Amino acid sequence: MNEYSNKKLEPILIMHLILTGLLVILILWNLWLPSARNKFSTRVGPSAPENIDFYAYYVAGKAMKHGHNPYIDNTNVSGDLSDSRGLTGYSRFIYPPTFLPLFTLISEFPYEIARVIWLLVGLGANMLALALVTLDSDRQTRWLVLNIGLLFTFTSGPLLLHIQQGQIDLIVASLIVLSFLSYRHSHAKLSGLLLAFAFLIK
Repeated sequence: MNEYSNKKLEPILIMHLILTGLLVILILWNLWLPSARNKFSTRVGPSAPENIDFYAYYVAGKAMKHGHNPYIDNTNVSGDLSDSRGLTGYSRFIYPPTFLPLFTLISEFPYEIARVIWLLVGLGANMLALALVTLDSDRQTRWLVLNIGLLFTFTSGPLLLHIQQGQIDLIVASLIVLSFLSYRHSHAKLSGLLLAFAFLIK
């Protein structure tokens, strides 16, 4: 009976895979990719850079790299901070210093490359969280969870806004999800560490 049931389930699983793949491709190609590309290149003002929140992190990292205080206006030493974008020297960085070493590393790259790296880091964290939530779901509902997660991800207005701004919230939210999953599996210390790290970032 079990062998028969397993054989009967195989076509259903294949159908779920096909439908999920088609759903993702259709939404990505027709909606999400064009919208995300436009948002990624949109400025909040004519003199503002793209991904203005990430720009603050980038300038803070460059200031720290040159031994300046990233929390103050470094316009008077902007020679150390200048690059092809003409950095102002004032990062407006208001978060804890937890991620400043990472921003220092990212600031080694030209801004156009750095903001692409930052986008991939944020989306990668989001996809990792979704993948682990899917794997943690019951076998009977796993594909439903994945479909709903992908649908919410690729039709999300707030996600597109985060891409436009270059915000850090995707990483923070992903760490909170990973903390919850760790706690669910009785890894209390790891859960607490992930949650604490999320709060230290922002």
